[in-house]
Amino acid sequence: MFDHESNNFVTNIYKKLIHEEKIFVVNDQFGRPTSYENFSKFIYKIILYIQNLNLIFSGIYNFSSLGNPASRYQIAKYIKQIKSKNNKNIFNCKIYPISSTKIKLSAKRPYNSGLSMNKTSKLFKFKNINWKNLIIKELKKINV
Repeated sequence: MFDHESNNFVTNIYKKLIHEEKIFVVNDQFGRPTSYENFSKFIYKIILYIQNLNLIFSGIYNFSSLGNPASRYQIAKYIKQIKSKNNKNIFNCKIYPISSTKIKLSAKRPYNSGLSMNKTSKLFKFKNINWKNLIIKELKKINV
């Protein structure tokens, strides 16, 4: 989960791109980054859905943005690609892939957290957004 204001992967990578020459990013954990705004809109849609249909349902319903799952390394490279167009410092910064076994992470993460949205999409008919577009939208809002 990310936005343009909080301390999260997207904002941390952007700040590192501005201030550092080299960044090492995990290349063996895959998922789809999702913005808080996109997730909030989904929750709101569920609330309206339940209210309007007076429906009670149970089970596990995954939520994730659209698009192919990507490694954190691929996501960092995408952030660099977007922001380096207007900033030479970012263009010169190097991003290096590293295995998650080589670094000490604050939390253990699964290798693949790309959740299936089939069941969720079928029931709620939520118009979801690709993670790349969500990142572009939030990066436009960042003031560093």
